[in-house]
Amino acid sequence: MDDITYEIVTGTPLSETAPNFFTGNINGLLVTVEHISVRGLIEIRIGASGLSDDEMTQVCQYFRDYIDSRKSHLQIDDYSICILLQTEQNWRFRFTRILEIIETIGFDMNISSGCYLCGETGDDIRPYEIESLRAFLCPSCAKKTADDLCANLQEKTANNRFTQYATTDIGETELYLPGAIAAIVGALSGMVIWFLLSLLPFGYLPAGIGLAFCIFYAYRKFALTMKVRGLFICLGILFVAMFFGFAITLTPQIVSSINAASGEETIGIGRVFFAYLGYVRHPDVDGFVFTNLILGIVGAGVTVIAFVFSAARSNA
Repeated sequence: MDDITYEIVTGTPLSETAPNFFTGNINGLLVTVEHISVRGLIEIRIGASGLSDDEMTQVCQYFRDYIDSRKSHLQIDDYSICILLQTEQNWRFRFTRILEIIETIGFDMNISSGCYLCGETGDDIRPYEIESLRAFLCPSCAKKTADDLCANLQEKTANNRFTQYATTDIGETELYLPGAIAAIVGALSGMVIWFLLSLLPFGYLPAGIGLAFCIFYAYRKFALTMKVRGLFICLGILFVAMFFGFAITLTPQIVSSINAASGEETIGIGRVFFAYLGYVRHPDVDGFVFTNLILGIVGAGVTVIAFVFSAARSNA
């Protein structure tokens, strides 16, 4: 049982009737809650048959303080009302308030709550799980759905929509803070790889690849997706990590080359550490120092380009 399942089971009157699927009756309203973990969403659906325009407006007024396009979204279907809630940061507070509003609506509004597909009400309405469809259904709709899931219904239920009038503008949210923290941890891990590979001949090329991969992969893993802001976050972390990585590994090479050429201790590490870029082309510095710098940059650059193309394809 994960944290979200625990919160729903212990903190609400709903029962878990299938994995990550919860159902119940709240003041006469048939309610289903489904945790869609791969999309970072909780779908809260209420049976509501034949709402008038005034009733739709009233429902929107009830939810207006807890519905916005960034964290949650309200859609009104022919026979149900659906709230899509992002599971980020203060989702528990918003989820609790939404259930409290549903309870209030059950008291204040005379809404018929029945089958999510046809709107029929009665004592024989119960929750079903048929293929990708999880909903309160009447026996006839359940039988029809189980016997012949037509292509149109499959397409709608795959998108968590039940009619052509249902709309939603929620996309996969980028979780910047968890992603940034993960990228920093990835950078620290990548620095270890950097130091080990930099000891090998031409090791800076795989070192750059390994460092960039650790940063970008960790960010995308914990941010769920990578968009423009996430790309700049990762590039910033990569720049800082590579700057200090080169400073730590190239500075001793630069100092050693210059001092060896002059025959005395003419330059110290402290002088070169933050200014190593100005010394890599020094005439007394071994040419491999500049080569190592280029190899590290190329390795990281190729990895960044690969992640940019991957992110662009997944967000298309």
